Amino acid sequence: MATDSWALAVDEQEAAVKSMTNLQIKEEKVKADTNGIIKTSTTAEKTDEEEKEDRAAQSLLNKLIRSNLVDNTNQVEVLQRDPNSPLYSVKSFEELRLKPQLLQGVYAMGFNRPSKIQENALPMMLAEPMLPRNCQMLLFSATFEDSVWKFAQKVVPDPNVIKLKREEETLDTIKQYYVLCSSRDEKFQALCNLYGAITIAQAMIFCHTRKTASWLAAELSKEGHQVALLSGEMMVEQRAAVIERFREGKEKVLVTTNVCARGIDVEQVSVVINFDLPVDKDGNPDNETYLHRIGRTGRFGKRGLAVNMVDSKHSMNILNRIQEHFNKKIERLDTDDLDEIEKIAN
Repeated sequence: MATDSWALAVDEQEAAVKSMTNLQIKEEKVKADTNGIIKTSTTAEKTDEEEKEDRAAQSLLNKLIRSNLVDNTNQVEVLQRDPNSPLYSVKSFEELRLKPQLLQGVYAMGFNRPSKIQENALPMMLAEPMLPRNCQMLLFSATFEDSVWKFAQKVVPDPNVIKLKREEETLDTIKQYYVLCSSRDEKFQALCNLYGAITIAQAMIFCHTRKTASWLAAELSKEGHQVALLSGEMMVEQRAAVIERFREGKEKVLVTTNVCARGIDVEQVSVVINFDLPVDKDGNPDNETYLHRIGRTGRFGKRGLAVNMVDSKHSMNILNRIQEHFNKKIERLDTDDLDEIEKIAN
């Protein structure tokens, strides 16, 4: 059991979440220890739709790996717990005394506990829920799904919208390439050629299914790489431990599914490999996930490299549609030409 106030709040919230019958974080059998060192096993093939994460689990994961954002002093803690203080805040949604149906809806949407902003803002908003008509409202997000846009239009009517053009969404600091292959084994060989020709600080490799991720992690381990495996079948605490070890540089390669596509910032990641291109449940390109995936490199103003493996006419079509969506040409890379590989690293 954790002893600091933040961790205790997480423990309490976890207990509350587990009590909700309609929302449970699945605990499936895995072959990775708590440090995330891989012990591969054959798992059932999962579709991309089945791999989509429980939003509550993802929310908790983000909070577990971002402990540096919640540092505070004891005096601030005391003031935040005093309802008469202007710094009064809540540490759980239960403290807001919401109706059971509303509270259940909050958890169903994937929120485990209030964010640092919500801790202070929600008590004030609920104290005076009616906003004046001249209230100025702003909504910020790195990306917007269609459902978010529709919601925003209801909350903020006739807004002034400031957003990037699609071709500006992908950073110029990230070089994007694709490699033509004819099989899974050829994709693995191309990956090995990359490692043999350029210096890679740390890499994240994205796979479509847990089975592929498990296989690839095992093959890379045989080649002598320090590999960690991350997928949706792991408990949230295990995932947090894997990410922390990777962040500390204890493993140099992180093989993952879409669990790690967004929200994870590791400064040392210099290369992102799409071993499988991201697609939605209907087999169409998932442009938003692609953007989040390659955005794991090129962080903090540094240069990054994104390499996409293409092994069929279908995946080539997916790549072409991604290029069209972002109006960004992705160059072909011949991984059998070591001189060509060395050039892209410069």
